[in-house]
Amino acid sequence: MNDFKRTIREVIDRRLQAFPPPPPDLRRRVIARAAEQVRAPGRDQPPRVMVAVAVLLGAVVVAALFYAARASLAPPQPATSPPTVAVSPAPSAPPGQPSSTPTGGSSPAASTCHVPFFEWPGTGGASWTTPDGVVTPDSGGTFSAGGTYDVARGRWLPVGREAISADGSRYALLPFPGGSIGRVSGIRVVDVASGRESSFSLPLAFWHVVDFGSDGIYLNQAYEGTAPGLWRLDLRTGQLTQILGSDRVVDAIQGSAAWVTDIDPAARAATSQEAGGPVPNRLSRLDLKTGILTHWFTFPDALPEVIGYDVNGNPVVAAVGQTGTDVWLTRSPGQATRIASYAGVGLTPPLRDSAIGDSHGVWIGAPDGVYLYGPDGYRRIAATAHWAAIGSSCV
Repeated sequence: MNDFKRTIREVIDRRLQAFPPPPPDLRRRVIARAAEQVRAPGRDQPPRVMVAVAVLLGAVVVAALFYAARASLAPPQPATSPPTVAVSPAPSAPPGQPSSTPTGGSSPAASTCHVPFFEWPGTGGASWTTPDGVVTPDSGGTFSAGGTYDVARGRWLPVGREAISADGSRYALLPFPGGSIGRVSGIRVVDVASGRESSFSLPLAFWHVVDFGSDGIYLNQAYEGTAPGLWRLDLRTGQLTQILGSDRVVDAIQGSAAWVTDIDPAARAATSQEAGGPVPNRLSRLDLKTGILTHWFTFPDALPEVIGYDVNGNPVVAAVGQTGTDVWLTRSPGQATRIASYAGVGLTPPLRDSAIGDSHGVWIGAPDGVYLYGPDGYRRIAATAHWAAIGSSCV
């Protein structure tokens, strides 16, 4: 056990060299937890050992990124010119509406819209903010990880927006063992109104939900990076069909189009030890019906990730580099505006699903609050002590 624990410590320390160190007590707790997870790692259990270590390493890296951001992050500055949960399913509603029972503070008028959000990491409840920054607690949900506010059903759901059907009536849930990311052999579809579940079998793999579409659930395989390929699960027949092969890496699905990433040979690309070479630096739009590929925008030395869309469906992209992350609004091929830059911030979980557009502009969750990008630029609406994760648009 001591040898195994020492090995974990050495690997974790190597992985954290690129980041400011997390608190010593956190490092000690994670190393001890790793050793406890594998009591007697024999020769017949190498997959279990590798999965346990990989998951814990991921947790430490995320923690390091979080503490690095908190230690060195200055309020984000807009660019000067463009080139820029296990959650309780209890019903909830914006303050001022009949089914809401907020605690603390006074409720704004019912005609004022509200943006639901919560802080990550944390185990507290959600809050609502108006466009002018009036924050009201929401007693309708208790958080342990993250979630999305289902506007159609008026409640929080324990998944990201990509795993919820367009009408908000159902969501897809991968039953990760022990709540940690790992290989699964099935997926559950939950009816929001009744709570009834339907189960579907999958080949054992590191599955990830990309989109809950009108014609099925789109999945890829992702673990410490996204693997090539795209599959669609037909919920009527239970049949799983591969629709894209090893030549495509899918980041997001939007209607009948897939946002894919690859390497633009004409621009610099960052390198990764995990990937064993350069990582994608270009985002492209692939029409899943016609197969037409349109190169959208290249982000030199950064990995692009679609984190949401504006009210017109234009993708908001986090370009994750080795020194920080830039957030961009891309409007057409070759046209993008940098919204904000975060020094020392990597792709933490709330950033993956943090942008959503409406008539006010684009709501974005940031390390220090809820921001709105609109005609007045990029401005903070509500301050938070941790990452703000946006639950929905202003409702």
